[in-house]
Amino acid sequence: MKAASLRNRIAAVIAAICISIVLLLGVTLYEASERMEAALVDQLLTEELNFFIRHRQANPDHAPTPAPNVQYYAVRTPADATRVPAYARTLAPGRYEIDIGAGRGDRDVAVRQVGDTRFIVIYDIGPYEAREEAFRRLIGFSVPAMAILALILGYWAANRLTRQLTQLAQRVGGLPPDAPQARLQQDGQDIEVAALAEALDAYRLRMIEMVQREQEFTADTSHELRTPLTAIRTSCGLLAREPALSAGARERIRFIAQAVTHMTEHIEALLFLARGDELAERERVDLEHA
Repeated sequence: MKAASLRNRIAAVIAAICISIVLLLGVTLYEASERMEAALVDQLLTEELNFFIRHRQANPDHAPTPAPNVQYYAVRTPADATRVPAYARTLAPGRYEIDIGAGRGDRDVAVRQVGDTRFIVIYDIGPYEAREEAFRRLIGFSVPAMAILALILGYWAANRLTRQLTQLAQRVGGLPPDAPQARLQQDGQDIEVAALAEALDAYRLRMIEMVQREQEFTADTSHELRTPLTAIRTSCGLLAREPALSAGARERIRFIAQAVTHMTEHIEALLFLARGDELAERERVDLEHA
C-alpha cells in the first residue's frame, strides 16, 4: 500500500482548517444578521407604533403619511376595520410576522390597544429579506471560492514546509558513501530538519566506522588464513618431490593439496563478498616452472 504524501496531508489539513473557519464565520455572520434584523424590526415597529399613537392623540383627524413600506391603521369602528388588510384585521394586541402569500413575502405587524382605539402598524420587510437573500447568496459563493483558495494556499504552504525535507532527501540520495567530511546539516535549516540532518550525519559516521573496522578485520583475517594455507601448499609441493615416497603417500599429498586449493578459493570468495568487491579474473601460475 502506497504511503500518503506528507505534502498532501499538510495541504489537506490547512485547507480543512481554513474551510472550517470560513464556514463557522459564515454561519456566525448569518445568525448575527438574523438576530440584528429581528431586533431592528422590533425596534422600528415599536418606534413607529409610538409615533403613530402620539400623532393620533395630537391630531385625531389626521393620520400620518404612510411610508413606502409602513402602513398605519387606527380602528375604532367596524368601518375602520374594513380598511385594514384581512390578515391583520382581527389580530389581538401583540407582535406578529405573517406570510401574506402569493409570493408577496412577509409582513411584520404590531397591534396595541389604547382606550377604545386599536392601533395597527404594518411593516413590509421585503427589502430586508432581499438583502438577506443577497447575503445568503454571497455566503454560498464565498464558501466554495474560499475552499478552492484554501486548497491552493494549503498546497503552497505545504511545499514551503516540506521543501527542506525534500532537499535533505535529495542530498542523502546523492551523498558518496566514503565521504565522511560531507555534512547534511547546514545553516538556515529549520530546527526539526537540522535535528534530523544531525542524526543522519551521526548515523552515517557510525556506518563509515563500522565499514572501516570490517575492512581492517577482513584484511587481518585474509592474512591470517592465507599464511597457514600457503605453508601447507608449499609443504605439499616439497613432499611431492621426494623420490622415496610411495604411491599411496603421493596420492594423500595430492588430496591435501587439492583440499588446500579448494579452501583457499572458498576463503577468497568469502573475503571478496565481505568487502563487496567483484571477483576479478585470476590466472593460475605454476611457481615450480616459472
